Amino acid sequence: MAVVGYGRHKKDPVRETPNTTDHFLAPKPKMIFCYGDSLTYGFPPPATPYAESLERELNNLYYPALDSDSSSPRSETHPPHDPPVNVQHLGIPGYTAAMMLNHFNDENTGLCPVIRLNRTISLVIILVGTNDIAVTTDTTKDGARSILQNIVDLHSRALECHADKDYGTLHTMAIGIPGSAYQDMTHSIAESATYINEGLKNFASSNSRISYFDFPFPYRENDGKWDEDGTHMSEEGYKQLGRSLAPQVKEILDSIDFP
Repeated sequence: MAVVGYGRHKKDPVRETPNTTDHFLAPKPKMIFCYGDSLTYGFPPPATPYAESLERELNNLYYPALDSDSSSPRSETHPPHDPPVNVQHLGIPGYTAAMMLNHFNDENTGLCPVIRLNRTISLVIILVGTNDIAVTTDTTKDGARSILQNIVDLHSRALECHADKDYGTLHTMAIGIPGSAYQDMTHSIAESATYINEGLKNFASSNSRISYFDFPFPYRENDGKWDEDGTHMSEEGYKQLGRSLAPQVKEILDSIDFP
């Protein structure tokens, strides 16, 4: 299985020569890591991961003139420095939450090595569960409860992996399982997704370092946000996900005390 989508996907902002009268000290970029399955990868190829639009939107929220898509000149009130947010990602097509737990310490696909090697990560965003409900043979509440527990454990272990290092405070965000054509056709699968999402919301409410984000738009065939396979998003869908996440992610980043 090819692992694609780990690394930075961004355009470097145009640098200007600092004026000798500038007295700005460039802040350290805040790092976010997005982890998940093919929906984090940005499937189908060519990959269009939501991490790209999330980073672009966040940097525009902090400093609008840093938006690399903007043709307007940078305001003189904005110092010349790297964008304040760096978003990286690892999307592993086909992976379930159980597989992510089994490979948690794997150097190639595991989440813990990423956290340990990137000591400035402030927020880990996890989008998982679509494959779990697709391959499960137990569509009862017990089956959904098992999937929920795996996702909960993934968040808990991420925080534990970070806890023994003096890296500052790590937060995680769980994105709810999105809709799909399969859920529209199979009521029991849709019920499982709803149960898991409600469970993640309750779990997040019990820990100030964990947040929950409802998937921002429903599955609608032919609305331009979804691929024809009925599971993955289109390029516009991935961009919309990143744009929708940005305000809440910024709120989390603003609440963190950085070392």
